[in-house]
Amino acid sequence: GAGAGAGAGAGAGDDGASLTGSVAGSELSVEMTEAEKQDEVARQLKLPKLVSLDEVRMAMEPDAETLAAVVDDLERKAAHDREQLEEARNRQKALMEKHALKRSHIVDAILAMFAAVPEIRKNQPPFTTRQRAKQLAGIMHNGANALMAYHDPGNPALAKLNAAKKKTVPDIKRSGTSIVARGDGAGEANADQPAGTEGGARALTRTLYKSAAGTHVPLAAGVAYGSIKDTIIFAAKYGSGLMGLAPVEVIETFWLHCIEKIQSNYRGWVGRKAIRNAMRLYFSRALEWKRKVFRAWAHVALHAVSVRYRCRKPVHEWRMWVIKLKARHHLFAKCFWPIYTWRKHTRATTLARQKSRFLVRVLDVYIQLRNFRAWSKVHRAKYVPRHMGDAFHKETLAINKEASFLWWRRWSKRKRHLNRQWLLKGMRLHGDHNLETSWRALVVWRYWLYLRRIVKHRADQYWRVVTAHRSEAIEEAKKRKYTKGK
Repeated sequence: GAGAGAGAGAGAGDDGASLTGSVAGSELSVEMTEAEKQDEVARQLKLPKLVSLDEVRMAMEPDAETLAAVVDDLERKAAHDREQLEEARNRQKALMEKHALKRSHIVDAILAMFAAVPEIRKNQPPFTTRQRAKQLAGIMHNGANALMAYHDPGNPALAKLNAAKKKTVPDIKRSGTSIVARGDGAGEANADQPAGTEGGARALTRTLYKSAAGTHVPLAAGVAYGSIKDTIIFAAKYGSGLMGLAPVEVIETFWLHCIEKIQSNYRGWVGRKAIRNAMRLYFSRALEWKRKVFRAWAHVALHAVSVRYRCRKPVHEWRMWVIKLKARHHLFAKCFWPIYTWRKHTRATTLARQKSRFLVRVLDVYIQLRNFRAWSKVHRAKYVPRHMGDAFHKETLAINKEASFLWWRRWSKRKRHLNRQWLLKGMRLHGDHNLETSWRALVVWRYWLYLRRIVKHRADQYWRVVTAHRSEAIEEAKKRKYTKGK
């Protein structure tokens, strides 16, 4: 109401400005206020009277009963929301207690199986490890992460959990590795890492990343913090569970996997033992062969020493060569100064000749540089302004080209839009119009033919009018009569 009144007031003000010239001289006085003028103009234009903003606000203010009803509704809604929240919390608490009870049953079953003596299942196939390798790897990953987080001293939430559940958490062995872990290959690499330290965490990270790509089961994933048993218990108690497997299935599959690892290591040990025996035999025979070879070489070496001792001719020739070399050295010492002076004179003459050739080339280059510098000054004075003008002209042409292309792009965009709209809607409307026009003409023509045929038939049948189609009408009547009788 206030907005409509304000709009009406604004329209009345605009119209009043146009009517001021005609009404001011005859009916309105000079002493009237602006509000009275607007009311007078609205009266002349037959507009509704304006309502003030204060009146609108007074009309929109709620009374005490309405405010009390609103407060009651809000209180009831808040109470209902609190009840819903309390019910949701109770349901969540019950669900968490149910999950905790289920996890405790699973952990009790696992501990009972580890404490009891393994029994051989009769007339039942063993659990296969290859099909369950991914689940076993997931259990080891999950349990190792839970162990690492459980032994992290910088985690206050897990520290509170340790203090609250000290009796329910199994005792973790912080040193040493199991035989199965060493057989897997990662236990030897992690055996020297102290449990619960940064080195143990790095070793665990390497083991997890190594087995994440395939179906490798990292038996030594949690060796820095506990054994395989502790890893499985932590995966069932604090992790994501046993990956959809039953406790008996998990324990027996891990036992079978450990047995397979032990068998594989034993087969490797047997193979390595055979290789070690073969290498020992090879090295013993190689040593015998070396002894034979060195004994034969000793006889040859002694023979060579005896020959060198008895054959002194090479030594005599070497002595004569040394004497001749000493004489040549003496001759060079006596004739050194003349050769040295001649060498210095020859080097100075050669250097002077090279300097003169170099100075001739430098003079030619200097003259060329002077000419090129003078020509460069003339060229800059003559052609630089021209190049600047060409560059400015090129820039102007580029600006004009860009403006032209902008206009052409806008025109092409509008043209493409019109063509698309024609293909989407215009062509169909045009086809519908043509079909409507053709259909009406055909219907009128068909109706005209039908009336013409009916008129001819009735003229011959009822009024006995002699027409050119009399005989044809008689034949058609006979045919219809014959057909009807038949």
